[in-house]
Amino acid sequence: MAIFSSRPSQSGRPDSPRRTDPAGLTIIAAGTTIVGDVGSEGVVKIEGTVQGTVRAATQILVAPGAMIRGDVFAPEIVAGGEIHGSVHADERVEIQAGAMID
Repeated sequence: MAIFSSRPSQSGRPDSPRRTDPAGLTIIAAGTTIVGDVGSEGVVKIEGTVQGTVRAATQILVAPGAMIRGDVFAPEIVAGGEIHGSVHADERVEIQAGAMID
């Protein structure tokens, strides 16, 4: 069996993740700063800092203590931290207690 096989194992689950799955998760960890734009076909979770535009095809999650200095674009945006820029959501925006949108 190849190391990257997507055939089910005896448990019925694939042996490795499918590389073509567009609903992946991208995490910008706490203590990490990204200077530039971020884009994903899945979910983007920000726990650190991004200085640039953030685009996601599914959802953007901004954790408490996280900060984005730029515009955000996604169907669904959940803000628990700080966003200093425009918020563009097609379906839903959730602003949690303690969040700041400027």
